Amino acid sequence: MKILYISESSPELLSPGSNRARATIKYLRQNSFSVYDFDISKRHITARGKVKIFENRNGMLSRLKQSIRTLDGRVFSTFFIKQLAFLFKIRHRSFDVIFISYKPPIALFLGVIAKIFFGAKLVVEYRDLASLFQNKPKILPLHLLDIMIDRFILCFSNRIVVVSPPQAKILREKFSVEALIVLNGFDMELGLAGSESLREKNWITYVGTLSSRRNLSGLNHLKSLENYRLKVLSTYDPLRYDPPVGLQIDHLAVVPRLSMMSFIRRSSYLLLIEGLDEGSYANIPSKVFEYISTRNTILFIGSEFSDVYQLLLQYGNFIHLDRKTAISAKLSPYEDILDFSRLAQLEKLEGMLRAIH
Repeated sequence: MKILYISESSPELLSPGSNRARATIKYLRQNSFSVYDFDISKRHITARGKVKIFENRNGMLSRLKQSIRTLDGRVFSTFFIKQLAFLFKIRHRSFDVIFISYKPPIALFLGVIAKIFFGAKLVVEYRDLASLFQNKPKILPLHLLDIMIDRFILCFSNRIVVVSPPQAKILREKFSVEALIVLNGFDMELGLAGSESLREKNWITYVGTLSSRRNLSGLNHLKSLENYRLKVLSTYDPLRYDPPVGLQIDHLAVVPRLSMMSFIRRSSYLLLIEGLDEGSYANIPSKVFEYISTRNTILFIGSEFSDVYQLLLQYGNFIHLDRKTAISAKLSPYEDILDFSRLAQLEKLEGMLRAIH
């Protein structure tokens, strides 16, 4: 089967989305799929190899941009024209499936055009929901336009992939479409549990974003804070997001995945923060599975109604800081969490792709 895979898959990008794209392409190639990697991130990398970062600024302009998630500046730029020209350049090729991974929005439009151009099946993967993303500002005219564009894209899709059960439920209820759930999963070669003797006592590691909804205030539930040391691997300054007084904090910014997994394995505790609002429930970040794979104790700040919480109940070894109690000190058997591996999840995707061919 020949697949045109449209995504941001450049090795220069360290995001979970680009890592998922690279892992998917690698898996499919290893399982007899012919995959053409149409990497639409390449033109956003400078000559020095650094990814350009576009800052989101506060204010009405930022809210307007965030309220429409099916469009961005690249859709109306010469960048889009260049990508169309590239599709025309490879017109002599044939593809059975066009696979697009959202975000970015430009992938949605390129996918529809490629489906028509090559007469192929279209698979749309939503790593985040587009118009139905719950935490986006809903400014009415733009929100309605967003929904219309989203529905238009889905009219061309033959299959839809999402990364969490709540996302599938929202699409079913709002758009009356069914989606295959392919969780992010953990990479078994990176996620091997570390020896307890190598773990540093009272060392807490946090990986990911911080915000007004996702802040450090929940750590106030820990007793004897001065005995703990928090290592934050994030582009966000932890001192701006309600850190408890007396807690020692090291801000390490972003590191490569291998180094990140080394930090995680050596930690006594892994901090997992999810928003307490209903709009955060549909989010199951990839680090949840990376945390689970290490067998370390997880400190969870978030809602007991979220799917993250349900996954942690299966895992067993975590402390819900909002309740100030450990749920269980007993780990689930390792074989019970293998369904959370990236390999197991990609096997589901492989089955779907073979079925539609």
